[in-house]
Amino acid sequence: MPGSIGSYTVQNYGRMIGDKIRTDSYIRGLKRAIELRPNAVVLDIGTGTGIFAMMAARFGARHIYAIEPDNAIHVAKQLAVANGYADRIEFIQGLSTDLELPEKADIIISDIRGTLPLFDHHLQTIMDARKRLLAPDGLQLAQRDTLTAALINAPEVYTRTVEPWKENMYSLDVQAARHLTINCWGNDKLKPEQIVMQPQQWATLDYTSLEDVNTSGTIQWTATEADTVHGFTIWFDTTVFEDIRFSGAVGQTDLVYGRIFVPFATPIDLTTGDTLTLSLRANFVGGDYIWLWDTVVTNESAPNTQKVNFRQSTLLGEAFSPDYLRRRADSFVPAVNDDGKIVRFVLQAMEQNLALGEIANKLTQQFPERFQNWRAALDRAADLSAKYSL
Repeated sequence: MPGSIGSYTVQNYGRMIGDKIRTDSYIRGLKRAIELRPNAVVLDIGTGTGIFAMMAARFGARHIYAIEPDNAIHVAKQLAVANGYADRIEFIQGLSTDLELPEKADIIISDIRGTLPLFDHHLQTIMDARKRLLAPDGLQLAQRDTLTAALINAPEVYTRTVEPWKENMYSLDVQAARHLTINCWGNDKLKPEQIVMQPQQWATLDYTSLEDVNTSGTIQWTATEADTVHGFTIWFDTTVFEDIRFSGAVGQTDLVYGRIFVPFATPIDLTTGDTLTLSLRANFVGGDYIWLWDTVVTNESAPNTQKVNFRQSTLLGEAFSPDYLRRRADSFVPAVNDDGKIVRFVLQAMEQNLALGEIANKLTQQFPERFQNWRAALDRAADLSAKYSL
């Protein structure tokens, strides 16, 4: 799983393992891949508590590199010992993008998605591992994700998400908050009967050849009867390996990933002959994805006239303060604040090979207004040590 050290609990990993459809699909795919590559070297990216790594050992892999930035890797080590696989699994706490292997992997297995595969550094990680760490004829699990969008008629979901910021019993003007809400997406449980018209495939991510972290596509629906749509949902279907697949579609058994609901600026009343065109983009910027969705509705009777023209983006769903934006402008001349000075002081002390206790003593002397006692200074130095020390 992705994330900084300590960002997931064992319970989080347990929910992933407990998703029988997802976990069984990966394990069946892994077994088949190892049958095709006997005595394989396996790279498990995002090993979590090490379940896939241990199954790779059970299926006959010669050596497994299990990579995980989270502290759950220490639980994985204990489990590997308890199950008798510690001699073949090499656990490495860190990111695969920082890793150099002494040998190429015959098989890479990973599942570091979020609700959607376009999440965090997932695509960069997969592309990097395929190019640097996988043998030329190596195998990948998963192989492919297909993302599908469907229009949704769900007034209760829309009301719960958006309407509190439209009207309220207290006669307060809360439109500024509503503008943020309609530019965000969230998870919600949806039912097949809420889908309007046929779902449309938006994008395919083929991990065996993927070269771009950004994804875009345009899809259309033409109404054959009147209906109302409040937004759209996106899910992904996975080809784990060859014919081993699972689906996150609405109406299928719920998977651990969930599905997203994306609201329109206002509900759209479609009439017969209306064509709704959705241009959807996910661009990786500054370590995260910015989503943009443009919605246009026209009618066959007047194709040059737009009944609806919405432009929405998750960038518009962020409440940036003027001070935050000022500090990120290219013309801004930064000065180091007290927190920055503390970080600099501790890093310089670390370069002098001082023990944390001694660094804490110096912190209390140098920044008496920030550290009332040695314990508080030691906690701060230890936090920086955990992040920056070897």
